Amino acid sequence: AYAVKTSNFDIDGTGRREIEFKIELYHDANYTQQLKKHEYPLRVDTGERVYVKAVVHGDNSRMSVWVDRCTATPNPDPEAVTKHSLIVNGCPCDETIQYHNSTVEVEQRFSFESFRFNSAPAAVGYLHCYIDVCRADNKESRCSKGLDICPK
Repeated sequence: AYAVKTSNFDIDGTGRREIEFKIELYHDANYTQQLKKHEYPLRVDTGERVYVKAVVHGDNSRMSVWVDRCTATPNPDPEAVTKHSLIVNGCPCDETIQYHNSTVEVEQRFSFESFRFNSAPAAVGYLHCYIDVCRADNKESRCSKGLDICPK
């Protein structure tokens, strides 16, 4: 089972904007059936695909996103000693990661095969993702480079 927590941030600069960073889970590869609040934590069998969307809501018309880091832990602590890395430095490090196309720059979609922690086989797994938010028109940004800079 997987649990997700979302974050809100206020960004000061030229004006004030409220931006919400969300990690959303979906039942399907088409990203049409988002989990409802009452469906958390997501219960899946080992090896079943978990569909994830990282998205920025708010004044996001000039932004793009890229997941920089994503780990799973057997407890709510993102710095837990027991963890499984899915994405590190914007690159997949779990062999089951698959990226799925999106038509908008303010979201990134990926999936992975679910697993269980040996230390807590019946426990809930917590997903912790960190998102890079970039200017959409900056072709040198991490968001624009995508998987091109990942080791093959």
